[in-house]
Amino acid sequence: MSKLVIDTGTTINDGTGDPLRDGAIKINSNFSEIYTALGNNSSLLFSVDFTTPPVDMQVLQYSSATGKFEPNYNGGQGNTGPTGATGATGATGATGATGATGNTGVGVSTASVISGNLIITLSNTTTIDTGTVVGTTGATGATGAQGPVGNTGAAGATGNTGVGISSANVVSGNLIITLSNTSTIDVGTVVGTTGATGATGAQGPVGNTGPAGAGSGDVVSAGGAYVDNSIVRYDGTSGTTIQKSLVTIADDGAITAPLASSIIPFHWANTAVFPSATTYHGAIAHSHANGYMYFAHAGVWVKLANYDDITSGPQGPIGNTGPTGATGATGATGATGNTGVSISTASVISGNLIITLSNTTTIDTGTVVGTTGATGATGATGATGNTGPQGATGATGATGNTGVGISTASVISGNLIITLSKTSTIDTGTVVGTTGATGATGATGATGATGNTGPQGATGATGPAGANGATTFATLTDTGGLTADKIYLPAITRLTVTASGSSAYLFDQYTGNNPTIYAISGTTIAFDLGTGALSSHPFLIRYSGANYDTGLTHVTSAGVVTTGASAQGKTSGTLYWKIPANISGSYGYLCSNHGTMVGVISIKDISAI
Repeated sequence: MSKLVIDTGTTINDGTGDPLRDGAIKINSNFSEIYTALGNNSSLLFSVDFTTPPVDMQVLQYSSATGKFEPNYNGGQGNTGPTGATGATGATGATGATGATGNTGVGVSTASVISGNLIITLSNTTTIDTGTVVGTTGATGATGAQGPVGNTGAAGATGNTGVGISSANVVSGNLIITLSNTSTIDVGTVVGTTGATGATGAQGPVGNTGPAGAGSGDVVSAGGAYVDNSIVRYDGTSGTTIQKSLVTIADDGAITAPLASSIIPFHWANTAVFPSATTYHGAIAHSHANGYMYFAHAGVWVKLANYDDITSGPQGPIGNTGPTGATGATGATGATGNTGVSISTASVISGNLIITLSNTTTIDTGTVVGTTGATGATGATGATGNTGPQGATGATGATGNTGVGISTASVISGNLIITLSKTSTIDTGTVVGTTGATGATGATGATGATGNTGPQGATGATGPAGANGATTFATLTDTGGLTADKIYLPAITRLTVTASGSSAYLFDQYTGNNPTIYAISGTTIAFDLGTGALSSHPFLIRYSGANYDTGLTHVTSAGVVTTGASAQGKTSGTLYWKIPANISGSYGYLCSNHGTMVGVISIKDISAI
């Protein structure tokens, strides 16, 4: 009810003021409202002593010892949030890709002389016929014709010596051929070098050591002594099972953990699944359903108050999340092996041995076919003279020098063995290029680009027109029991309001008569006044002894809307209160017909949250 003021008249005893009895009734009514709001109708439940100045954030707490609310709690700083978990260890870097495979060196596989021709077979199965390389023997000088009796014919001239290969050697990987006329030919490198092995990728960082496999059996602690009731632990540093833990478990199940920072969840879905409070006396449990902690005592689970239930101290800041472990570096890709260089092709053109290497270099080795020795000249015919005794037979011309060339050639143990026609044997060294080492597999190619999006499908046919919808909420056929007032405005909560006779209001989300309602500035709350149960209890929003109309909107079940002062004193429908953002403190609700149906609406400033 509003405060009742005694009319004291204009002057003393002018007969215009309230009668003495009426004044006493007003005094009693005012005190009855105070004792109802702050007590139990007979005594006050608040003990406020201002001889000691109050402190900031001080609140009232109920004391069972005195039976009153007293200022004995100082809401301080909220608890510090838990420290963020340490980031996971970075994954081990991938092994570097294997270098590409080196090209296989191409070299001489076999060599032989067939019908005077040098036949070379390369390691890639190519066969090269170099033509005749064996110098022919100089023709025997013709016998001088028998002249008539006279001077003996002069001896025929010696045939020219054929030119062929004198020696052949491999020096520093090059084939050096020395001809019989002392000319030297360097044919270049003919031994294919082995492709270098690709370098191994750099080793990624070592990953975390995995847990040891499960085992069984007795474990002796460090030093050989057992620690009574201690827990056996696995030591990741030494890789052994040890017994150094300070945590112990006694035979009766008692756990002792002398140091801080233990983590033991006491999580249960709800109180219905809690274990027996009698069996587990002294245990604690957390109910996820309502967010409260409980402890077992005297056969029941006793509910503990949450921090927000007893103080308005601000929440401490949440600890920073630990940094994420750095990702291990990717191993470097191994270098590609060098390509082997060897003979690609070889042929004789115009008497010259032409060798083409695998790097496209072409080498002309010059003439390697020995020329045929010149035929000895025929002795000149002796001059005719006097007939005399028969002249002696002219001497046979000297035989031309035999040309020196390749007699045989073969590959033995990878070496090219050349036997010259003068029985000399030349070992040219290894001429079969070894196959380059297989390089490591190259890195996997990047994933191909996503294919183009297919063309948009044709638009489907337009469906038939729907039936005309309802034009008013009342004409809807599927409202789920809702009326227009239930959905007119969004609200942070909807409180269903009923009455306990004519003595108190009841709210579905709170317990007890005329409970204190808590709200936040800048939000909207809805009071559901029902459809007639409050017909004799007009509902008012109050502040400082007067009606408070700012932000009020009332909607009937039929959708009729009123605002401000016109929204006050309603007994059905829904009253919406859009609480201004700039207010806080104690506001109230009141039945305009019954002064005992009164309570507090505590508004918290949204900027202070």
